[in-house]
Amino acid sequence: MPTLTFYLKLIGTNPLVTRTFKVSSESSMYVLNHIIQVVMGWKNFHLYQFEVGAMVIADKRLWEEDGMGPVTDVKDVSVGEVFTKVGTTAVYELAKSKYPIIKCTMLFLTFYLTIIELALIQNILLELSLIKFLFQLKMNFF
Repeated sequence: MPTLTFYLKLIGTNPLVTRTFKVSSESSMYVLNHIIQVVMGWKNFHLYQFEVGAMVIADKRLWEEDGMGPVTDVKDVSVGEVFTKVGTTAVYELAKSKYPIIKCTMLFLTFYLTIIELALIQNILLELSLIKFLFQLKMNFF
C-alpha cells in the first residue's frame, strides 16, 4: 500500500506555518481532513473543502449545491485518487476561519512491502544470481 508524504503551508501567516506528514493512499479525503485538523492542532469547527484543479471535494452532507456547483463527496474518493503524482497540490479552505487557506502538496510516494513480499523478491534475486553464475560458468567452460 503506497504512502504519500504531504507538505502543508498555511497561507497568510508570519512566520510561515508548515507541517509534513504521511498518509496511506487508501485513506479517504474525509480522513485527510481529520489528519490536517490534528497536525495543525485544530478542533474541526469549520466547514471545509479541497480544490484540486476544477474538482471540489467536500462533505456532501453539509454542502448546499444550489449555485455552488458540483462537488465530490470526501468519503467517496481516496487520497491516492486525488493526488496522482508528486507535486499535485490541493487548496484546503476552511469557511469563516482566521486562516482559511492551506496548500497541501504531495512530496513523495513511498511503497512499503510486506515481509512476505520482501522474502519473495530476495528469493527471485538469489535465483537470478544463481542463473547468472551458471551461465558464466558455462561460458567459461566452452
